[in-house]
Amino acid sequence: MTEEPPYKKLRLSLEQPYKDDGGERILQLLDIAPDGERVYKPREEPVARLGDNLTRVIRERGIDFFEKYKPDGAWRDAEPSEANASDSDTDVEADAAKSKTRDGDDKQRPMSVDELHAMRTEMIPHLYTAMGEMSLARDLLALVSSATPSGPLAPLAQPSPMPNLPAGTLTGSTVSNPPPLPSVAQFNAQLTLGAKDKALRQASDVLRNAADTMERTRKRDESYWVDALTARAANWSLVPAPLPPGAPTGKNADKTARDFIISFGLEEAPMEFRRRAMAYLSAVDNDGSPLVFQHRQKMRLRIALSREEADGTKNVSYNSLHAPDDSDVNSILKYAQQELIEQEVFHELFREAEKFPSGDTRVSERLISVSVAHTMQLSFTLVPSATCNNSDEEPSSPLCDLIHAALKLLLLRRHSFVKKQRSSTSTSLTASTTAPIQAPPPKILQPIIDLIQYQSFCDRIANELRKVCAALWAVGVHAKMRMTRVGESGNDLVALLDSPDGSIGGEAVLRVAHRPTFRLTFQSPAMLVAQTSQANVTISSIAQLAQVLHDEVKLAVLERICDIGKATCGDPKALWFVDGVSSRTMGRWGGHSATFQMSLESGAVVADAWTIRSGVTTAVNVAYSPAAGQLLDWATGIVRNLSAQ
Repeated sequence: MTEEPPYKKLRLSLEQPYKDDGGERILQLLDIAPDGERVYKPREEPVARLGDNLTRVIRERGIDFFEKYKPDGAWRDAEPSEANASDSDTDVEADAAKSKTRDGDDKQRPMSVDELHAMRTEMIPHLYTAMGEMSLARDLLALVSSATPSGPLAPLAQPSPMPNLPAGTLTGSTVSNPPPLPSVAQFNAQLTLGAKDKALRQASDVLRNAADTMERTRKRDESYWVDALTARAANWSLVPAPLPPGAPTGKNADKTARDFIISFGLEEAPMEFRRRAMAYLSAVDNDGSPLVFQHRQKMRLRIALSREEADGTKNVSYNSLHAPDDSDVNSILKYAQQELIEQEVFHELFREAEKFPSGDTRVSERLISVSVAHTMQLSFTLVPSATCNNSDEEPSSPLCDLIHAALKLLLLRRHSFVKKQRSSTSTSLTASTTAPIQAPPPKILQPIIDLIQYQSFCDRIANELRKVCAALWAVGVHAKMRMTRVGESGNDLVALLDSPDGSIGGEAVLRVAHRPTFRLTFQSPAMLVAQTSQANVTISSIAQLAQVLHDEVKLAVLERICDIGKATCGDPKALWFVDGVSSRTMGRWGGHSATFQMSLESGAVVADAWTIRSGVTTAVNVAYSPAAGQLLDWATGIVRNLSAQ
């Protein structure tokens, strides 16, 4: 058998230790002071604790507690003495009560001072009343006994006359309770006054609440009619509210409406939006608002336009949205109408975006995202009105504000078209039985997409023109661009809203060396025509535009060099001309010849010159560099050098 390890032989006591390892008694910690001092429970002496316990037993259970208690736990029976054998029944009852107390049924305890005072206060008035009744009975018996004859000689046949009694002897007497103690009387008076004061306060509170309620009702009624007149003065449509459910509708019933309904929706809007465009003038407190909207969704339309720049950064701009204005009835109705119109616009955009031909189109319950260009994304989102407050982190864009305003106009154009078509259909049906073919209503999303695409198209055209101008200015050739993106006037733009197929257009003119050189006319969304000196060319791509632009610019610069050569050589018989096919300028005079050629490569001008002197058959190539100065001065210098030799 193997021996157990030492840790298994260790025996631990389950009792709480009262001494530490050094044999000192462990004190009980009561508290720790803020300065770190520890407060321990003071040590009690066994003798003092025993004395306190004995004193408490004697005080609670009596002095004869130890005499009455036997060691076996039973109580000794009290031995009646001979002196108490002939006690009255009262003593027997007292002994019975004591024996009953000993048996443990009822526990007696001494009365406290308060209980004794209460008993005296209750018993003394009754004792005084009993004393008064006994005194009255005693006086009455004494009076009767003194008036009755006594003795054997008293005649029995004739009653003796009644003696003369003093006046007021048999008069009635009143027995009343003695006056209470002064402290009790004062307490009763205070209690009575307090109860009356409380009742008066409660009554005054009831009256005050009723007065406040009547005043609030009066102000609310006045505010109700003021709000109704304000809405009517602002030309909002007020109609009588329908009768409440269960109202009498008989012949003599009162059918007068006691409320108003304000309709703030558009006339040609769908039925679901016209049902939402209902507001009630509140006749009760409605969180401080004078109107009640049962179907208001509190959603606004946010337009976001994201554009990716050439360096890869992405810029996002939004339209301006302002917080709700609850200052008066007119402002509340205007804001609610704006919310409803924007929700209807979003509904129409949702229907068109589902069938939009663009591949990168996302449609959800509250988001519509359409790719309008290679680096541009247009999105429409319904956001809560409580969050509509533009901050610095969300910059507003004039283009987004323009789109936001144009959407409302396009919606009104759609409503006008539907109304006109409905009226024309009803007229034609009365004239003939054949229903005419109805044209589709004008779209709302497509004009907006065309507008943004047209703006992007104009930006790309302007970018190409700026590149050419910058290249010409770098070599000292004067170049100026003038671009008008929208050539129509304001009245023409408003008139375009009535025509579903309306479009806008503009033009751009490029002047090289102070001469009109190149003219472009464009029309939304992406139609471009270049008006050159030879013919009008329809441009279908940016690459084609760049090629045509470079050709025209080279031709204009070469013509300018040709004019400079004619003026510089000084020979009236000199022959100078421009070869448009090979993009060259050639000149011959006095046995000399010069040929200039120019091209645009990567946004920079590249020019070369081949010169042949008189009597020499070898051509000399001179390349242009920016260090040589301006391009026209460089060409003038070459012609002068040849003429001087």
